[in-house]
Amino acid sequence: MSVKINTNVVTTIMNETNELELSDIELKNEKYSGVVEVSYNGICGTDLHISEGKGGKARPVSIGHEFTGRVIELNNEILSTDNNIINIGDRVTVVPGYSCGNCFYCRKLPELDYLCENRVVHGMANPYKEGVFGGLSTKVGIGSKIYVQKIPDSISDEIATLIEPLTVAIRAVERAISGNRADIDLGFGLGSKMVVFGLGTIGLMTAMVAQEMGLRVVGIEPNNFRRRLANETGISVFSSIHESEFKKFNEEGADIVIEAVGKPKIFKDVFSVIRKAGRFVVLGHFFENGKFDFDPSIVCRKDIEIIGSVLGPRQAYPKAVKLMEKDPIRWNKLITHIFPLTEVNEALEFAKSGECMKVIVKCN
Repeated sequence: MSVKINTNVVTTIMNETNELELSDIELKNEKYSGVVEVSYNGICGTDLHISEGKGGKARPVSIGHEFTGRVIELNNEILSTDNNIINIGDRVTVVPGYSCGNCFYCRKLPELDYLCENRVVHGMANPYKEGVFGGLSTKVGIGSKIYVQKIPDSISDEIATLIEPLTVAIRAVERAISGNRADIDLGFGLGSKMVVFGLGTIGLMTAMVAQEMGLRVVGIEPNNFRRRLANETGISVFSSIHESEFKKFNEEGADIVIEAVGKPKIFKDVFSVIRKAGRFVVLGHFFENGKFDFDPSIVCRKDIEIIGSVLGPRQAYPKAVKLMEKDPIRWNKLITHIFPLTEVNEALEFAKSGECMKVIVKCN
């Protein structure tokens, strides 16, 4: 089925003066495979950083990348992460970025195409020049290189906004448990002890995924609201590493530590709780947030592996759906507040408050 794509979109724009505004823009581009009418968009920490002027993204930028919606127009076949045929009326969540196909990572390491040097991402692009709208919009055009994940009936549009960040958590845990140490054949997996620093949305999701994979997981989170919610999802959490019960849990040291705080000063605590020959996954530093004094001999003497983890590959989207289908009510606990699109400024400000977990915006 071929249709002429020509419609108006109300989208949230970060303008040249670094202020958020709702703009009415015509969506007209024959390169789109189709159009999604956006249901909900989740507020991500990246959105907050962009709204604060971090990341070096040129203005104007149409923000939002954790979004779900319904396909309302088709021009060509829309790519699917699990090879489902996508039809008009299907509910989908969008893999927000596409890669150039020509840079070193795309050519030599295609499985790492999300590290593309020229990647274009919904929520981090100029809609006037690139025609790429963020999810804080009423409609979004789906480019010919963009993949979507079909949402099953068992998962609501609201919960489905968590699929994209869940893929980030899945990748972090898979990085944490993958492979063995060749020198002593020591792996990380079932029964391994994991400590997650920072139980915001990504950190809590990471803890939940690790628990699903059979690891013994606890979190470190000073925020009372987040500790209470983490407990509701079945994750044990402590306010600091100095609590006696945490010290008892961590008597021999953690096999794996995942940092999801985004504050460099936390690394000192990480190095104090990880055991010798442990594994440290750095997850919370997508943007620069300062530096800290660091003694490299700790890594050497303790024989620690340090691993970076960023984004969620499209191969993780079907896995995220399967996880959610097992217990959607548990995942729904992470969504604590919903705002209308007309109150997007209020949504972003509230998301900074610490008295919430995942804030989502209803776009239609």
